[in-house]
Amino acid sequence: VRSYTEAAARPEFRTALDRVIERSGDTALCLMCAEKDPRHCHRALISDALLLAGAEVLHLFDLNDVRRHVMSEGARLKAEGGVVYDSSVQMGLALNAPD
Repeated sequence: VRSYTEAAARPEFRTALDRVIERSGDTALCLMCAEKDPRHCHRALISDALLLAGAEVLHLFDLNDVRRHVMSEGARLKAEGGVVYDSSVQMGLALNAPD
């Protein structure tokens, strides 16, 4: 897999995302990552997909700094479901994702 956006387009990503949604039920669920800012890691893709699935997504930056997820620039809902990125920046390289 060349990029996170390609990984997010795979059926395995959707299966894993469905499992996260199912397991969260009516309770809060925490997904953790070492990167503080979700805009700089794969967590943004997961957050976009969860947001489009109707989940409330909050990022914990600090004890007193909780922010609602805002859809990533260039992200849009595909007609058949899922997210496609018109343009994405990963490691300083602009990538164009196919529909």
